[in-house]
This record gives sequence, structure tokens and C-alpha cells, in this order.
Amino acid sequence: MSSNDDNSVSRQDEMIVQKVVRPTDDKVKIKAVHKHSIVAHEAKFLRLAQYTYTDENGKERQWDICERTTRKGEVDGIDIIATLNSKTKEPRIILVMQYRPPMRAYTIEFPAGLIDDNEKPEVSALRELAEET
Repeated sequence: MSSNDDNSVSRQDEMIVQKVVRPTDDKVKIKAVHKHSIVAHEAKFLRLAQYTYTDENGKERQWDICERTTRKGEVDGIDIIATLNSKTKEPRIILVMQYRPPMRAYTIEFPAGLIDDNEKPEVSALRELAEET
């Protein structure tokens, strides 16, 4: 964004980034039990697999999933829902427009990205927000 742009962030605007925390097991009792996964196809960055699990009623179920092969920890990516708050304007949400080759089109989405090695999610969120806006 250009500093001359009417929609740019001024010193009066306040950016709030809220951390989304995943509940711990002691707060949420997960009743589904993972049994196994069968890999159907694996590429450089993605893996297509069939996930078999037992649901909370004891019924065995299957689900097709796509997962990132580069994932190193429980959390490896972030989405940012950033708001601009101003004393003179209504609160606004920051969205970005990006070209997505699989869709062959531009999409409007929240700023997002992958967490770098040894980077905290909060630091990644601020870095991605700066990179994408």
C-alpha cells in the first residue's frame, strides 16, 4: 500500500492481531480415534491419503485428506484476521487479492502463510501481514 493511498494505515489506526489458540486435550475430549492412513499419491509439497478412524459412536469411517509433506510440527501455517481501528472511520478488515494457479483466478482472502523454522506463530503472523499488504 502506498502512503498516499486513502486506504493506507495511518498513525491513528490501530492494528490488532489476535492469537488463535488451539484448545488443549484437557479442555476438549476428542472421541474419534485414528486408526491408520493410506497414501494414495505424494508429490513435492502435498500428499493425498485416505484417513481411517473410529468416530465417537464406535463406527469406523474413512475420509480423504490432503496434507502438506513439509509440515514439521503441529502448527505450520497461519491465517491473519487483522482489523484496522480508527478514531475517524469504521473498523475495517484487511484482505488480500492473490492469483491462485489451481483456480486459474484471483482470490480474495485473509493474509496467510507458512511458519518458518524456529519462528513463533505470532512473529510469523506479523511477518506475513507485512509481506502481503
